[in-house]
Amino acid sequence: MRLRASVAQALKRRELGRQPFRRLGEGRLFESLREWVPGDDLRHIDWKATARRRKVITRQYEAERRQHVLLVLDAGRLLTADVAGVARLEYVVQAALELAYAAVQHDDNVGVMVFADGVEHFVAPQRGRRGLRQVLDVLAVAAPKLVEPDYPGAFRYLAARNRKRALTVVFTDVIDRLASEALVANIATLRPRHLPLAVTLRNPELDAVAALRPPDARDAFRKAAAEELLRAREEAVGHMRRAGVLVLDVPPQRAARAVVDQYLELKRRGRL
Repeated sequence: MRLRASVAQALKRRELGRQPFRRLGEGRLFESLREWVPGDDLRHIDWKATARRRKVITRQYEAERRQHVLLVLDAGRLLTADVAGVARLEYVVQAALELAYAAVQHDDNVGVMVFADGVEHFVAPQRGRRGLRQVLDVLAVAAPKLVEPDYPGAFRYLAARNRKRALTVVFTDVIDRLASEALVANIATLRPRHLPLAVTLRNPELDAVAALRPPDARDAFRKAAAEELLRAREEAVGHMRRAGVLVLDVPPQRAARAVVDQYLELKRRGRL
C-alpha cells in the first residue's frame, strides 16, 4: 500500500515549471571547447587547441534531444530485507520513480523491467506522459520475492527487446564477489551498446557496526564480522567497476537523489 500511495502522489506532481535543459554530447552541432577531464571521449580531443593552450582540450557538441532510459529492478531475495522498518524495494521504487520523472522532464524516453526468478514486467522506453504512466503502473505493483534472481534470463530478455542504446539503470544489491558473479557477468554484457549503471543499496546498520569503537569482546567480534562483510561487498562493487559498469553504492535513503544526480551528470557529459 505504501508503494501505491507513493506512486499515486507522484502522478499529481511536477506538471508545471518545466525548464529547458541544455545537453552536451555527441550531436552534430559543435558547441564549444573546454579542458579535457577523465571520462571524456578521446575522439573529441582538439589537438590544435591542445598544442596552442598546452593542455588537453576537448570539443563539446550539442546532443540529440531524445535518449532512452531503462529502469531495471531486481526484485529477488536481496531486496526483501527491511531498512529502518521499510522494505528495501520501496527505496528502489522511489528512486526509480524520481529518475523516471527526471527523464521525462528532460525529454528522454523511459521504460522499466522488473525481474526475480523470471521477468515480471517489461515496458519498452516510450516518450512523454503516456510512457511515464505505464512505468508508474509497473512500479505500483512491484513486489519482492524470496527467490534467487535469474540474471542470465533477465539480461537475455532485455537484450532481445531493447536494441536501441539506453542508460540501463539496474537497481540491485551485492554480497560478495562470488555470490555476485552472475550479476557482474551479465550486466557487463550491456556494454558497449548500452551504458549500464548499477545502483546498489548499502546496509546502514552494517556500516554503523563496522564504525563502532567496541567496549568489550562481544562488540569487537561484531565489528570484525561487519568489516569482513563490507570488504567482501567492496570487492564485488570493485569487480563491477573494473568490468566497465558505473556503480552508485549508496544508503537506501539517498538512492533517489543520487541516481537523479548521476543521470543529470551523464547528460551533461554526453555519455548517453
